[in-house]
Amino acid sequence: MISQVLKFIKKNLLSSRFFLFYGGLWIVFVLLQGILRLTVILSFPDANIRELWSAGLLQDLSWSSYGLIFILILGSIAGRLGEQLALLSWLLITLLSNFADFILLKQWGSRINPQALFYLENTSEAMASLNVYHWIMILALILLVIGVVFWGYSHLLKKANPEKEHRILKVALLSIVLTITARGGLGKSPLTIENAMQFESNLDNQLAINSSWNFMYSLIQGNQIPDVSHFRDSTFYHSTYNQVLFPVMRGDSESIQKTRPHIILIVLEGVSAELSEFFGGKVAAVTPNLDLIASEGLAFTHAYATGDRTDKGLVSIFSGWPGQPWQGMLAFPEKSSVLPNIVSDLKELDYQTTFFYGSDLHFANQRYYFEQSGMDEIQDLKSLTVLSKFNLGSWGIQDAEMLEILANRYLSSSQKEKPQFLGLLTLSTHDPYDAVPQNTGSDKQKMIRTVKYLDGELGKFFERIKKSDKYENTLVILVSDHGKNLATPETNFGQKGFFHIPMVFTGGALNSKFRKQKVKRVVSQTDVYSTMFYLLGWSEDELKNGNLFPNGDRSLLKYSRCGIVLSHPQFAWFNIPGVTGIINNDGAFWLGTDKVSINAERPLNHQDSTVLNLSTVIVNDFFNMR
Repeated sequence: MISQVLKFIKKNLLSSRFFLFYGGLWIVFVLLQGILRLTVILSFPDANIRELWSAGLLQDLSWSSYGLIFILILGSIAGRLGEQLALLSWLLITLLSNFADFILLKQWGSRINPQALFYLENTSEAMASLNVYHWIMILALILLVIGVVFWGYSHLLKKANPEKEHRILKVALLSIVLTITARGGLGKSPLTIENAMQFESNLDNQLAINSSWNFMYSLIQGNQIPDVSHFRDSTFYHSTYNQVLFPVMRGDSESIQKTRPHIILIVLEGVSAELSEFFGGKVAAVTPNLDLIASEGLAFTHAYATGDRTDKGLVSIFSGWPGQPWQGMLAFPEKSSVLPNIVSDLKELDYQTTFFYGSDLHFANQRYYFEQSGMDEIQDLKSLTVLSKFNLGSWGIQDAEMLEILANRYLSSSQKEKPQFLGLLTLSTHDPYDAVPQNTGSDKQKMIRTVKYLDGELGKFFERIKKSDKYENTLVILVSDHGKNLATPETNFGQKGFFHIPMVFTGGALNSKFRKQKVKRVVSQTDVYSTMFYLLGWSEDELKNGNLFPNGDRSLLKYSRCGIVLSHPQFAWFNIPGVTGIINNDGAFWLGTDKVSINAERPLNHQDSTVLNLSTVIVNDFFNMR
């Protein structure tokens, strides 16, 4: 039986003209991608051709695989004409996207991105940017593609004559292989735009990208940006509301001696403050260690996240950005690199910076974000598993081992070395919550048990680092990336409790006047940035005027306020798809950002107008980032 199957495979599949023809076509596609990218790269004399070509190879393979899958499927449905139409579409997208990218690289220094697609809505202006030479080139490319498809491809099919026996099976088998290649492999994270962006130079990163792959990626991302043209003018902007949103902050950090302690920043995956007695949680009380740590330091019991995803939370913490009412900022790498960044500022103060994560940081472009910040060392699943063996969970290395790795790194560095910044993003409290053995029951029950597990590991971590002489010169920050829906009316998606997160500053380096302080005013996740530098002795003006910290657009730090000073406006902001909102002591006030939702709320009250003013500022800041 087995020998007959093997004989069938050898006769009908491995030595089949079908696989030779379509396999050869796929190789031609890959070569075409390489040639097109090299053509663009060669127009920049100082470019490293080999490295740039190699960095974008996975995207070349992916785009070629998508093209052949499209041809195979349409050919199975509509025969030879279907194949020709699919090939025509694929070639036109490939050639025209490369042509468009070539122009954009010269004019903008970037490839096609959501902002470019947004501008294409103004068709007349887009067309006006093309000269006669461009139109001749476009027409020539279209005619060439038509000739290749309807004459060349027909002749090639006749000569190769791929057999039609068992076609459905062959198409299915080849499509499975191509799908894996198109996705970028069998790993947890699919191929993303930043896989090709491996260089310090932004231009090199742009040159490495496959134009066609990036075009489709940007088209998908661009479609997720809703119509926000009604925020692009001053319709909802009023100076009175703007002064409420962005008051002048007054503080006394000038009286605090400037310090450069070691800093440990631990971002807690999805840990809700509603599970902590100290933070006023009403769902459960399973964080005794976190509560003890918070009681010894500076704790904000009414802190709120800006969004619902890790990628949004990271940008809020590290860049003080409140998000926008569509996908997170990391979907737009060129814009996220414009933001100020805690890491970049600490580099100006001569810090050695390291970030740890037990899973794949390529997910949602997170690795690129940290690379652009200037992070000296990034350790994630791939690099860590080369050094040691771990019992991996569904998401990667569990928090017990990651906190041990973090403690070992902290304790191994010498006091005489540069001040250290050590960051960690935990992951065990992400579903499926498999860090706890035999963790059964509802998702809520499993999640609560896993938060209790993480809390125990945090207790062990602090017990270790407190024994070090370095601890007296260390600032530790604990904050969640986002809150959680805990299946209660108060924590449902979009409710105030949904965004409620712990936020703690502690450690031996914390000024004594801030220890054992429980701050009850409403603050935002974005306030971590300014509050941290305030505790280090840097004033609001010094942090935001750009003289001492020149990295990023410092005006965008207006969304980060020091949580300690009395002039803090005592509200937080959040952005989830299609919604912008504000949280204060009275509750959560939000408004849909589409025109229909806004019109349905008329006449607008004070809260509505404040939210719309905030949306106006955020949307314009987003589109003006360059």
